[in-house]
Amino acid sequence: MERLRRAIQFCVAIAGFLNAGAIGLHAFDLMEAKTSAGDTLAMYFVFLFIQLSLVANAAIHKDKWQASGMIASMVTTVWVTSLIILYR
Repeated sequence: MERLRRAIQFCVAIAGFLNAGAIGLHAFDLMEAKTSAGDTLAMYFVFLFIQLSLVANAAIHKDKWQASGMIASMVTTVWVTSLIILYR
């Protein structure tokens, strides 16, 4: 059972970092296009709320795997949010 728990924690961390990577790719697209047409701040604020909630949950459960992935996602989400504001 312990192996399964660790495997799931690892998958959660990987998912968080994959999410961060996907959002990061969008940031590069925004920087190249220099326009945020079609992007809504509300969507990224919802992402931030979800990510912050998952980081808080990870802190309660002392799950550094989940926290690390979600913090990485939060960093790229803040980056994209900043670019959307900049290019408006």
